[in-house]
Amino acid sequence: MNKPYVRERLVKAKARIVRKTCDYPVRIIDLEKYLERNDIPFQFEVHRELIRATVSKKENIYLMSLPAINEMLWYYALCLGHILLGHLDFTEYPAVSSNLYNKLKRTFEAEAELFAKELIVPLVYVKHEAVPPITEEKINSLQKFFQVPKTIIVERLKEIGLL
Repeated sequence: MNKPYVRERLVKAKARIVRKTCDYPVRIIDLEKYLERNDIPFQFEVHRELIRATVSKKENIYLMSLPAINEMLWYYALCLGHILLGHLDFTEYPAVSSNLYNKLKRTFEAEAELFAKELIVPLVYVKHEAVPPITEEKINSLQKFFQVPKTIIVERLKEIGLL
């Protein structure tokens, strides 16, 4: 399967804009304040039975459903990425082929993940927090600090050459 096309510069720039309005490290309350300050109507709920987040748009209100897990911030940031990158507006376009839809869906997921990484686990913060040697204990500590899945921490550490 080919890697989806991602608007990398745009996605990273949007994440930096949001991050500048937040404290360090970024927390859900910071993201809620961002949405409120920018008059983006939203509502979110936490559901214990969910294993991943969903976001939808109903009558110009963004509805986020988040799983009740330690990495809830990660899923919130993914939803925010979909909102700010305009992915939810796509459903208003005329029907497209299922093949094109699947490609767009993969692209949207990749863009939202890049947005969330840049927003809450930017490489500059990882470099600051990840003091070698990198052990399993250190990875677990970084996971708790950034409130993201362990796989994201491992990816970021690889990107900066610490793994």
